[in-house]
Amino acid sequence: MSQFIYLHGLCTYGDDELHFGPARIGRLDRHLVESFARRQTSFLSVNGIGFGSPEEQAETALPQIQSSTSRHLVLLGHSMGGLTARVLQPRLEKAGYRVDIITWGTPHHGTSAAIRNDSRSVKKMANWLGYNLEMRAATFKHYTPDALITFNKRYPFRQESQFSLLCDVPLRYTTPLLFALRPSEPSDGFIKVESQSFGQILDRFRLDHFSALGYCDLHPLPSVRTHSRAEFNRLVESVLSFRRDDSK
Repeated sequence: MSQFIYLHGLCTYGDDELHFGPARIGRLDRHLVESFARRQTSFLSVNGIGFGSPEEQAETALPQIQSSTSRHLVLLGHSMGGLTARVLQPRLEKAGYRVDIITWGTPHHGTSAAIRNDSRSVKKMANWLGYNLEMRAATFKHYTPDALITFNKRYPFRQESQFSLLCDVPLRYTTPLLFALRPSEPSDGFIKVESQSFGQILDRFRLDHFSALGYCDLHPLPSVRTHSRAEFNRLVESVLSFRRDDSK
């Protein structure tokens, strides 16, 4: 039987939680854990990642994943976690596992947000939130467009076992917390769709970077929250459909 392994994205606080400045909103895996539990699906969430290079995060994740008794693993990577999944795939295959990857909101071609630390307005906003960008520079440098050119040469795309879900929202559907980072091109409010594209594309969703984790109540409009919940459930079902297709 397949097992789903979840690798969350950036969390430079090192506590596996979604933050807005000093405020903790909840665990990054909270809604996914609940969704997979309701569907009685084997699901393992990796802890202690979200900062440093993808390789450093893979070292932390590897022993947790190798506790799985399943020989077929489906690595689910959101945001930066998708890059960690790509590092893990060949290592796990060498250990005898069969591995597929599904990512969403992942900057496979980098993100300009990783080099906007020098922007005076971004620094000012971050400082107001109690978030020191300079202290996190050692992590951000691994996710610039230039850094991902090198990364993609080291971990080339594999069409047969790597898949992506694309998230794209209009401005009115974007959580206000993302307004300062929103790219001008189609995106999930943070990562451009162009950068999210990776391997075979399974589906496309109208979800921003936070609602793609199930945090749909961060938007002020009830209609958007309702729509996002439906889209998030559809995303989970899309992942499960991949498993059902794979088991035929």
